[in-house]
Amino acid sequence: MLSRLSLSSLGRAFSTSAALFAKPNVPKTPPSTLSAPLQGSSTQFKTYKPVTPSLRHLKLPVSPHLYQGRPLRALTVAKRESAGRGRGGRVVVRSRGGGHKQRLRVIDFMRTTPGPHDVVRIEYDPGRSAHIALVKSRDSNSSRRRGRKLS
Repeated sequence: MLSRLSLSSLGRAFSTSAALFAKPNVPKTPPSTLSAPLQGSSTQFKTYKPVTPSLRHLKLPVSPHLYQGRPLRALTVAKRESAGRGRGGRVVVRSRGGGHKQRLRVIDFMRTTPGPHDVVRIEYDPGRSAHIALVKSRDSNSSRRRGRKLS
């Protein structure tokens, strides 16, 4: 059917101008550091485009105030997992095991050091729903007397 029609009779339907095939003038943006495409960012939550079913209703809190580095190793303790094994090494509880190796954060709930303190940084704690703060006493002599660097 197309061979019977002349290109001139079709008019602009088969126009082969360079402007038609030119790439749009869009400024290049740096690649995102997120693995999932970010849809929008409000002041409190990041929302993601529903590219996969798990991202459909995903909203994560924006927390730029959190410290990005690792916690002080002296203030963490290894969490020993038994993976459902008893003292004999046999499986006692089924469907337990695996998981990522974790370290628990040591928190001094009974801190009684008097005087002013400074918040060094606020950290993410995977073991609880609240963030934790690393606090340092302004009086450096009190922390040296007790043999601690930071509490």
